[in-house]
Amino acid sequence: MRMIEGFNKTIDYIESVMKDEIDEKRILELSGYSYAMFRRIFSILTETTLFEYMRTRKLTEAAKKIRETDEKIIEIAFEYGYDSPDSFGLAFKNFHGYTPSEVRKGKPFRAVSRVRLMLTVKGGNNMNITIQKKEAFKVAGINAKNRRGCEMKIIKRHRYGEETAEIFAVYWDEERSQTLFLGITDKYSGVYVYSENEVEIVNPNINFRTIYLSGHLPGVFHWALIEKNLLDEVIDGNSELTKNFLDILRSEKVIDW
Repeated sequence: MRMIEGFNKTIDYIESVMKDEIDEKRILELSGYSYAMFRRIFSILTETTLFEYMRTRKLTEAAKKIRETDEKIIEIAFEYGYDSPDSFGLAFKNFHGYTPSEVRKGKPFRAVSRVRLMLTVKGGNNMNITIQKKEAFKVAGINAKNRRGCEMKIIKRHRYGEETAEIFAVYWDEERSQTLFLGITDKYSGVYVYSENEVEIVNPNINFRTIYLSGHLPGVFHWALIEKNLLDEVIDGNSELTKNFLDILRSEKVIDW
């Protein structure tokens, strides 16, 4: 019970500082776990990274504010942590399917609800802890175009259509007993992990320097993930180190945004 309460209080805190920096000590106080461990627990329970959850929640709240107020779009962009109207507009359209101006004029937008950990009791002894998590629903649609330059690509098909991801690591996960792909989707500006059973490889070619690892995490990785010690943090959704990795990809012209 204390875990559930701590998890939900931590989510409440994260929601309250969505526009600011997260205090890692506060995460420890509320959840009982370090920030890194809480991110891992969050990913296991929700099947998404904390970084991705925060990103989609920010874009959801930004869309609501654009629709419900007359505040300037550029001010809303800065309020939700974007450095420029262009970067905000790109992320917004890739997620919602329409530009901020189009949503203000009445076009639909996607909305991702807040997660909540709940306890479900079934029968006399069987207790299941579950996440109360709604699918991103259509107040909105999705539309996106592939815009980057990595050659190795996969396609993931889902209820909204399909998305292409450019892959920068392929490795074997012993716990899941399956191959995983680390990549960047053509809809969002984050890094994601895909399992082999949810994607289709459309281009197996690699056009960047790689490092092969054996041992507990065998696979082929973009060199920077290993040499710069970025792999674990990028998988866990560390925004600063993910940005560092993306900057490296831009410098190599592997991505062009």
